[in-house]
Amino acid sequence: MERVRRIRESWASFQERFERTAVGQLLISVLVGSIILTAVVCCLPDSAIRQDLLPVARPIANSTGLDQNWGVFAPDPIRRLEEVEVRITTVDDTILTWKIPPPAGFVGQFSWYHWQKLKEKVIRVPGIRAGLCHWVIRNVVEPPEQPARVEMILNTVALLPPGSNAVPKRGQFVLYDEKLAR
Repeated sequence: MERVRRIRESWASFQERFERTAVGQLLISVLVGSIILTAVVCCLPDSAIRQDLLPVARPIANSTGLDQNWGVFAPDPIRRLEEVEVRITTVDDTILTWKIPPPAGFVGQFSWYHWQKLKEKVIRVPGIRAGLCHWVIRNVVEPPEQPARVEMILNTVALLPPGSNAVPKRGQFVLYDEKLAR
């Protein structure tokens, strides 16, 4: 432990001496400047300038993580909000509705993201809809209730451009419908 402490103190002393020298300040400035320039090159739109500079910037970009594409929704932002709900009709015509649970507290944000990814999959992959509906039945229907029908509904609301006063278009689509034993 004593040896580790001495190494740390020795390194801190070396670092401070190095930062005070003209060569140290020059090297640190070049390093910081090259990282900033690499970030700028990586953020440029696709152009001849970017293509010319990218081979020079790529090693720094790869080693610092600046090579990531940050155009999350560009150039095609989302155009509508989507909500999935599962409706269970029981034999006595009671309708039970299940929706993706909202986030609760700090930790809830992480589970909410999990549910959002499931929602995206269930909208785009028809093969998993029946499994989710049957999971919901097992977790929502309590004896002596008996499910007679299960439906998965997609509710949508169009997102309007900023400043628009139009009424958003709403839609409702049946993604899955199954009649169960009566």
